[in-house]
Amino acid sequence: MGPRGPPPNRPNPTERVKAEKLAQEKIKEMRRQVDDAAAETMELQRALTQEAKDAKAQFDKALREQAFNCKARLHQDWMT
Repeated sequence: MGPRGPPPNRPNPTERVKAEKLAQEKIKEMRRQVDDAAAETMELQRALTQEAKDAKAQFDKALREQAFNCKARLHQDWMT
């Protein structure tokens, strides 16, 4: 009696190698997607950080101007 071949519920070695290669390709693609998403997140974080710094600078400037104007008004009121 000749060889019967692999059992039907187990993939043959060639199919297993193909499946492992496909799995490795999928993992590689998923890692690339994660890396791309991480880079995009970092870029967004840098942009938001810069936006927050700009907003703080504008707020500080407005606050200084308002304080200066208030002091000038008080000085004017005392002088008159």
